[in-house]
Amino acid sequence: MSPVLEIEGLNISYPGGFMRPPRLAVCGAGFSIARGQTLALVGGSGSGKTTLARALLGLVPVQSGILRINGRQPTSPRDRQWNVIRRETGMMFQDPVASLDPRMSVWASVAEPLAIHGGPGALFGRARWAKAASMLDMVGLPRAILARRPAEISGGQARRVAIARALVLRPKLVIADEPTAGLDVSVQGDVLNLLADLQAELGLAYLVITHDLSVARHMADRIAVMQEGRIVEQGAADDILGAPAHAYTRALIA
Repeated sequence: MSPVLEIEGLNISYPGGFMRPPRLAVCGAGFSIARGQTLALVGGSGSGKTTLARALLGLVPVQSGILRINGRQPTSPRDRQWNVIRRETGMMFQDPVASLDPRMSVWASVAEPLAIHGGPGALFGRARWAKAASMLDMVGLPRAILARRPAEISGGQARRVAIARALVLRPKLVIADEPTAGLDVSVQGDVLNLLADLQAELGLAYLVITHDLSVARHMADRIAVMQEGRIVEQGAADDILGAPAHAYTRALIA
């Protein structure tokens, strides 16, 4: 079975400016994720994790290397394959409340990807409402909140709404940026268990971006450690957390 996500030798640079040279944000990154598997990309702030995630959605141009998602390998930022890749890739942002339009109801937020990426056979009217309602059922939220705005729901509910929105198109890959950020410890466990249940049910591949090694320990089959744009160590989660080989990994654990 081919990987859902595969990158090899990926290089991403930010352009320079006046008296400032270009900066290499990601250098030679490589890993793969299979269906039903979770890879946690861990590292400190500024290590390049989010830049790499943005490149996987075509939001940041790649200078060189291989990037293949669901068997598709776009060759330029304007490659039409990105439209399919974005439809088949769900994104969970670090701040679920800020990622939801405050003017839109929960129903509109969950259903919006259907309008953007629906294409032939897109759902309309009551069918779209019913799909959004079924997604709330899937993530364990009452349908009564469909009419509410983001400011009218709790942080834990907003996180579940973000999960429903990310999954409404039934993606094959989900990128989760700090999936438990800002949540109480008790709520964190519920969210992580929900993500695990959905992965088992739908066969999702997860790329989890986090600096929290407890989240990586709970979710990941494999861990890749990123420092200053480079992946310095990767392997099975138990091996990385139990016997780290790189000094930076040992410092993160400490």
